[in-house]
Amino acid sequence: MLAVSSVVLSLALSAFAAPAPTAHVRRISTRNVKFLKTEDGFFDHQKAIRQVAYDHNKYRSNLINLHDNVGADAFKDGARILPPVEHFVSPSAQKGTEPLTNEQNGLWAGFVGVGTPQQNFNVDFDTGSADLWIPSANCTAANCAQKAKYHPERSSTSQRHDDQFGRIRYQDGSAVSGPTFTDTVTVAGISVKNQGFAAAESISDELAQRPIDGVLGLAYPALAKMGQTPFINTGRAQGSIADAEFGLRITDTTSELEIGFQSGERCADAPDVHPVTGESGYWQISNGRVGRGLHVYAHGFSAVIDSGTTFVYGPPAAVAKFYKSIEGAELWDERNGLYSFPCDEAPSDAHFQFDQGWRTMSAESFSFGQIDETTCIGAIAGRDMGLGEDTWVLGDSFLKNVYTAFSFETNEVSFCRPRD
Repeated sequence: MLAVSSVVLSLALSAFAAPAPTAHVRRISTRNVKFLKTEDGFFDHQKAIRQVAYDHNKYRSNLINLHDNVGADAFKDGARILPPVEHFVSPSAQKGTEPLTNEQNGLWAGFVGVGTPQQNFNVDFDTGSADLWIPSANCTAANCAQKAKYHPERSSTSQRHDDQFGRIRYQDGSAVSGPTFTDTVTVAGISVKNQGFAAAESISDELAQRPIDGVLGLAYPALAKMGQTPFINTGRAQGSIADAEFGLRITDTTSELEIGFQSGERCADAPDVHPVTGESGYWQISNGRVGRGLHVYAHGFSAVIDSGTTFVYGPPAAVAKFYKSIEGAELWDERNGLYSFPCDEAPSDAHFQFDQGWRTMSAESFSFGQIDETTCIGAIAGRDMGLGEDTWVLGDSFLKNVYTAFSFETNEVSFCRPRD
């Protein structure tokens, strides 16, 4: 099993606070806002569409990066670079969808400091990508108006590099792009020198609407667009982080990212430990099953563990088979693979297994909210993301039900029942 963590990012519904060291733990607080529901419990279809499109293009870009960094031999069987999603799809008026009203409910995130002295940025901690990027002071378009911006001239440790952060295209046709820098980066009191990152001079419309400044990737270096070593790996190499390991606990109210070593104190039962398989660059584990009760609806698949999405994605045929177990369930949004079901039929026994130990999704985490008084939308979507045959993605709807630990040291992911 992985060890226990000494550094915690506490992500709460409070106002932002600067890192405050204690004897053993350093904490920073922020809002926890990873929902696809409106405040009155209705499903936010527009936001879900944007999330699906964002995820599709993120995985597409990651495959391009993997091909450039490692080669096509690293692709899982059936993996392929799909065309980008080109446009948003507006929800049908006949489906009773509530309009988007609260874009703050989009992700969970926390502060990082960049430079000497520190310039603070609110970033999404994403196990499904490997780059760090923040907005540049040279991003003067309206898209950057509400973002914190990096001023290299204000940092005594900033160094610009000639490499240009390759354009990552999103569904609206714009992109994140800009020069690369190295500078001191601090997360929860852990400082890493000469950390590579991109200072984005252009940001897509989709990202402009998100309540974050940038993204800090926690996946393997093979996915890094810039060819820069990710933060945790850099910290391990410099000795700022004792072990290249981290743990995640995500809930609807508070969340924590623990860096350095992960704790058995967080677990209420023995963890299931799973080796990372392949060279995909993801935290990807194999020999998966999904079922309800004693019934199994898909088996033998691999899964990418991705804190950067709220969804659970699976192959459309396998997901359709699963939803047949829910009375009254039907395909509601075919383009995005979303299913509806009677709210009172929300399953409390949907579970995933990888070699050992079922981990169950609660009925609450399975539902993305109502579309009318009696009908809800499920968190499991049927969609091919180009990641390969029989490949699933387990996002926050699953991760809310477990404590998840990741180790670059042993190349393992483990799940346990959280001790809340």
